[in-house]
Amino acid sequence: MLSYRKTSLDNVIEGLAGASPLGLLGRLLPVRPGHCARRSSTSIHRSSGSCYQGFESLPLRQQARENPENSSFIDEEATIILSAARAPMSAENAAARRWVPWLCCYSGARVNEITQLRASDVKLIDGIPCIRITPEAGTVKTSRERTVLLHPHLLEQGFLAFARKKRGNAPLFYSLERQRKVDRKNPTYASVGNKLAEWVRGLGIKDSTVAPNLGWRHRFKMVARTVRMDPEVRDAIQGHAPRTEGEDYGEVPPDVMLSEIRKLPKYEVAAGERRDGRQCDQRKRAEAVATS
Repeated sequence: MLSYRKTSLDNVIEGLAGASPLGLLGRLLPVRPGHCARRSSTSIHRSSGSCYQGFESLPLRQQARENPENSSFIDEEATIILSAARAPMSAENAAARRWVPWLCCYSGARVNEITQLRASDVKLIDGIPCIRITPEAGTVKTSRERTVLLHPHLLEQGFLAFARKKRGNAPLFYSLERQRKVDRKNPTYASVGNKLAEWVRGLGIKDSTVAPNLGWRHRFKMVARTVRMDPEVRDAIQGHAPRTEGEDYGEVPPDVMLSEIRKLPKYEVAAGERRDGRQCDQRKRAEAVATS
C-alpha cells in the first residue's frame, strides 16, 4: 500500500539484520511500513516475528496493550478504511466519510478538529494549500490555533474542489440546516466524529486496542518517525506541546512544513464497493438469501 524507493538506509538496516550479533539491532531500528511485507505475506505489525529471522520480536500491538487506546492502524486496517472512503455512497454520508479519514491520515489531527472545519478554514498561505485548525470552529485540545499544510495526494483527489463548494463559515462535513439544536451539549461536529467511529467498526475494524478515529493520530506519528520527519515540525503539525521552551518560539514556515509533509508516502488504494444506500441493502439481502 505504501510505496518507497529503496534507500541507502534500507541497505544499512538489512546489513545489520543479516549480521550476528548486530542483527539484534533490527529490533531497535524502525522499518518502513510494508517493507517486511514484500518479503513475507505476514504484516510486520501483526506478525509475532519480523524481517530479522532468528530473533524473537514483540508485535507492535503487544507492546501497546498496557494502554488500549494507544495503538495505530496497521496497513491492512488503513487500506480498508481509505478504500471504503473512496467508495460510492449516499449524499448524506459522502462528505465526512469521503474526506475525514484521508485528512486525519495525512495530518494526524484529532477527528473533531477535522469534522469542525469550515469552508473559511481552507486557505492558501504563500500559495500553499492548507487547513486552519482553530478554537473558533470548535474544540481544540490545546486551545491554540495551528495551520496544517495539505499533502499533495489530497489535492490530487480533489479536496480543494470539494471545499470550494461551500462558502464562509459553512461547515464542510455537515449541514447547518439539519442541526436539531445549535446549542446542543454534544456539538454536531462531535456527533459526526462518533458516527464515523461506528462506520469504521462496521467495516470490520474490531481490534479493541485501536480507537476507530484516534488510530490515525497514532499512525501518523509512527509513519512520521519512520520517514524521519523533523520532530519539531511533526509535533507542530499534530498540535503537540513543544519538547523544549525554545521550540515554542516562532512558527514553522509553510515551505519548511511542506517539505516534511511530502515525506509521508502516498496511500495508493482503490475505491471499495458501495456499503450504504438502497442498492447495498438489496445486495446484502440477496446474499443472505443465497447463503440460507
